[in-house]
Amino acid sequence: MSLRSDEPKLVKKRQRLLDGTEDLILSLYAKGMSVKEIQHHLDDLYGYELSTETISNITEKILEKAIEWQNRPLEPIYPIIFMDATVLKIKIERAIKNTACYIMLGINLEGKKDILGIWIAEENETSKYWLSIINEIKTEVWMMF
Repeated sequence: MSLRSDEPKLVKKRQRLLDGTEDLILSLYAKGMSVKEIQHHLDDLYGYELSTETISNITEKILEKAIEWQNRPLEPIYPIIFMDATVLKIKIERAIKNTACYIMLGINLEGKKDILGIWIAEENETSKYWLSIINEIKTEVWMMF
């Protein structure tokens, strides 16, 4: 057995990103960091240089998955529905704002939980906004039939 090896230890041959880098980038993006801020963060802390294009390509994956999730078919009947909102502090245009995240969870006939939707509003939880969500869903359901 030879002590010398031409095989890289950290980055394997033909590997473009270190393991876990995509998850780190998505986590930083979800916390409100811009692509440029993520690029500087990776360089400052890890000495890891990535182009803004590569970072953008990674963050676009999450948008594709979100659109796919939004367009998935729902069950025809949810006998139990929970509706609630939580107020989060989110960075919007370089300012931290209180933002209500409305969540609707349904339990289908087999007892399986399913998030029916998530809505974001730049305000605290209000009954008026819940009414607009329910009317939106009612319109979508009637359009299916």
